Amino acid sequence: MKQIKLIVPLLILYAAGISYAQVPQDYYNRGYVYAEKGNVQDAIDEFSAALKLQPDKEMKTRIHYNLGQLHTRMESHSDAVQHFKAASELEPNQFLIQIALANAYKNNENFAEAIPHYNKALVLDESRKYSDSINYNLGICYNSTEQYIDAIKSLGKILDKDSNHTGALRQVAIAYLHLRQYVDAEKILNKLEHLGHPQRDLFLQLQQAQKTQ
Repeated sequence: MKQIKLIVPLLILYAAGISYAQVPQDYYNRGYVYAEKGNVQDAIDEFSAALKLQPDKEMKTRIHYNLGQLHTRMESHSDAVQHFKAASELEPNQFLIQIALANAYKNNENFAEAIPHYNKALVLDESRKYSDSINYNLGICYNSTEQYIDAIKSLGKILDKDSNHTGALRQVAIAYLHLRQYVDAEKILNKLEHLGHPQRDLFLQLQQAQKTQ
């Protein structure tokens, strides 16, 4: 009887050793899942791995934005700035990116750098939904960079709608103190006390300033 020889394809023999190359989307998906679960460092690792594979512009923007948010959670504000800045360079007219970059600069106490991005976010916020929050942060940044008149203007837009906004009132009082407009500062501080939000530190500064007039 003639012996039959079986020929087994090499593909079958080596199938177990095949590893399929992963694409950026694979790492991105895992990063997203980790982020949703609160596993911040694992999410950062996966998104960073996705970046190394040169994803397209849209995915690269999303990755940088997500990495910025994750570093913000970890209070790594310098790293957050770098990623939001990269996202902004890719998509300069995206509101969420501009506001995130501005907040990251502010959190890192780079107030001067935050200001233009808050102003750009104001322009991009067509619904005006976030205008009060942006103007409040602008007021803080202007005060922190000794631009007191601009601080009063930004904060005034909030007070025009809500004259009892205690955060805005405090920042206006700070601006008036630095401008040596002590009468106006005292009026604001008296109003804050009447509203149940006394500002003892600012009252002390006012009293000391008035003594040296």
